[in-house]
Amino acid sequence: MGVFTLMVTMAVRGEIRVGRGELGETRVWLIREAGEQGLGISGTRIVSGSEATGAACVETRVRFLILGGPEGSPPVSYCECLEKVGETWTSTGDCPPN
Repeated sequence: MGVFTLMVTMAVRGEIRVGRGELGETRVWLIREAGEQGLGISGTRIVSGSEATGAACVETRVRFLILGGPEGSPPVSYCECLEKVGETWTSTGDCPPN
């Protein structure tokens, strides 16, 4: 995908998503709030279990880069366990402590 295509996609849709299976994803989106403009970036990855078994725990990391502001926020992460019921992934709660 060329830079021009990425720029047009961001301008039209306001975000770009790249999936890695059903549960893994990288997402970049535009922040267009009054007084704050920039990018949000998130990534989700499986930390235990698997899509194949129908039970997995996924960690999501989120970071915000505000234009004209501080360097950005430190990454925030959270972890959630999921179970596949039919064709839908359903939350079973927070990940167990390491």
